[in-house]
Formats: sequence, structure tokens, C-alpha cells
Amino acid sequence: MKKFIFCAVLIIAMAFVAAGGYFALTDSNDDYFAALEPGGVSAELAEENMGSATEISDGIVLIPMDGYEIHAEKTDGGGCRVLSVSVTEPKHRFRRGKVGVGDSADKVKKAYRGRKQIADLPENEFGFIDGRTWVRFKTENGVVSEINLSYGP
Repeated sequence: MKKFIFCAVLIIAMAFVAAGGYFALTDSNDDYFAALEPGGVSAELAEENMGSATEISDGIVLIPMDGYEIHAEKTDGGGCRVLSVSVTEPKHRFRRGKVGVGDSADKVKKAYRGRKQIADLPENEFGFIDGRTWVRFKTENGVVSEINLSYGP
């Protein structure tokens, strides 16, 4: 009987972890972008702020926001498509460990323990794949100086 109860508890625990339970973000992978803006970072938000954009290459613009920057691509219809977001200020925090700019690389790595690491990054960078979101951290002297969020490499 004890073996049966142990097996049942183990199966329930494994199902919880597989469903994203303990190791998951607080709600969904879109929490990264929802944490920056109440409605999330979207093409509409980027288009609304296009007046403050700086073109950094042919069709690619950088849109400064409050503590982060949106990297977007202009589309043919006059709109844009969000490519990535760079977080540059410590007020934006992510994951259960509430890590962000200004934290030690060790603290961030601990918060992402169990997530797949992104390979082949420069020496001063490390990153993780968290669901659909690729999270890259740039460091200076072992401290996170910038976080880049995207849906792929």
C-alpha cells in the first residue's frame, strides 16, 4: 500500500512539473512583455511611439520606452513588427526570483536553473530559452547590464 501511495504522489508531482508548475513563469511566457507594459509590448504600442524612433539600419528602428527599448521592423503597410526588447533599467524584474538589471550573474543563473541555456554567446553574455521566449543577459564585471527578450535567436 505504501508503494502505491508513493507512486501516486510521484506521478502527480511529475505531472505538476511537466505542466509548468513549479518552474514556470507566474502566468505565461508573455509575462515578460506584460511585465513591461500593462497591455504587453505589441506592434500597436510600437506604432504609437514611432515618433520617438531612431532608424538604426534599413527598415529597423529603435523605440525608447520607460526603462527599455523596442527593436522593430517597419512593414509595407506603414506599421511595424516587434523584433525584440532590450531592458536597460533595474525597475523591470522577471521570474520568481525577481531578477533584472543590476543583479549578479549568479543570482540570475540560479533563477533560471532548469531552463535550456542558449549556446555560442559572447563571453560577456549568457541566456536561456524559457518557453517561447529567448532571454539573453549582457554582463559587466559579473553584473547584468542589459536583458534582451525575443521569440527566437
